[in-house]
Amino acid sequence: MGITGLLQSEFVKPYKQRRHISEFKGQTLGYDESCFLNLSFYALVEEAERVNAMVRTKNVFQLFRHHGVQLLVFRGGKRAPWKELESQKRAIAKKRLRDNQDSAQHVLDDHQQKRAKLLQEIEVRSENMTVDVEIVFVNTAPEDEEPGASADVRVQVIIRLWQPTPGDEEKQVEEKELLQLEQQIEADENDLARRTRQIINIYPEDRERHKGLCQLMKVATIDCDYEEDYEFGSSSRSGIIVGGLANDSDLLMHGCNLCYVNSLSDLLSTESFEYYPIDDILRGLKMTQEQFRQMCFAIGTDYKRSGLTGIGIKSLPQLFYEHKTLEHVIAAVNAGKQEKIDALEKKLMKFDTQIEALEEKIVTISAKKNASTKTNQDAIAKAENRIEDLKIARIKSAPDIREKITELEEKIAEYNAFLPWYNEILPKILQVHKDNTYGNIVWPTLTSADFSIAELTEFLSRKIVYSQHGHK
Repeated sequence: MGITGLLQSEFVKPYKQRRHISEFKGQTLGYDESCFLNLSFYALVEEAERVNAMVRTKNVFQLFRHHGVQLLVFRGGKRAPWKELESQKRAIAKKRLRDNQDSAQHVLDDHQQKRAKLLQEIEVRSENMTVDVEIVFVNTAPEDEEPGASADVRVQVIIRLWQPTPGDEEKQVEEKELLQLEQQIEADENDLARRTRQIINIYPEDRERHKGLCQLMKVATIDCDYEEDYEFGSSSRSGIIVGGLANDSDLLMHGCNLCYVNSLSDLLSTESFEYYPIDDILRGLKMTQEQFRQMCFAIGTDYKRSGLTGIGIKSLPQLFYEHKTLEHVIAAVNAGKQEKIDALEKKLMKFDTQIEALEEKIVTISAKKNASTKTNQDAIAKAENRIEDLKIARIKSAPDIREKITELEEKIAEYNAFLPWYNEILPKILQVHKDNTYGNIVWPTLTSADFSIAELTEFLSRKIVYSQHGHK
């Protein structure tokens, strides 16, 4: 998922470049296996199409080989324990999507049944109206459609209405209802396809098949102990790769140039990708890599999606420029919130101060010898009325003011807890992702004869047999 909103931010967008694969000829790019598996499977509409995902991967490998670019596939290992909370949230969200998918399927089935029944009624009374029904199979899902597209293979019913028999108003109503049903069914099918893509799982067998494809096509791989993100930065600092192919902006946080790929169809058709050079971004922000990492954690990462909630992504670069470290940024933000709390409490106290002053005024006037005069009595009455108005205003304002104070106090407590969490988790990340010389990688020779086409064809045609781990 990456850093929330980072690539769309005003301080990163100016450095985005469109780079052709051939510009990296003779160099090595890291390849995030998890990201590309997700992109390959995301284009599927049905589980039965899973075998086709590896064909897309094969096409990607061949494309980079054609342009003389070496790939190093980073294969993820165990899920980091400090990401467990975010993983649980994702699992809950996925279950909700699966439930919604079942509901969407029921809605679609219901509308299709209504359509079939209506078409039957129209056919029975066809002597009153000439209806030409043409069934057209429309494929609106290119092989590697980008995520989020509302593409699907659907049946489109085109109805040509001829001159109805005079007085057959009921027939016209049915035709109108049928057209409305067709529009609803199209929307239902698109919605169901989107939900299906979101919940398609990637299983160990899929990863093993991907590994086998890498071996067959002589693509270099490296097995990471945990997730791949940090290893991209480490291998980049070691000079092993010049960038990482992924749809995950976390690579920038760890110091690796990002070759952003969010659609296999776009990559294969244009033979290019969005390129984000981390050194240029850091120079533009006048930050070190460590400051940038701290800012990314504050924005929100896969380690803690919420980040420092309430601080906009537009504000954070300036805050880090002024205060340098996460600790000082939090201190400055909390100081500003404390000032707001003080101002709100002062506003509450202002009511009490004004009431006390008016009460003293009443006592002073009442103590005068001529307190009974009309002038003094009018002044006392005016002061008493003002006191009542202030008390009413205080009663009305106090709950909202107290609520705002409570929200600010909770936010201060949240920010104060964020820094110890960051200081605890960062050493864990660094400990399990120690810089590696990667001396154990065997680099294959980039020639088209490195693998057998016949073996590749046979490999891609094999049916995948899944074990009992929840796959349907």
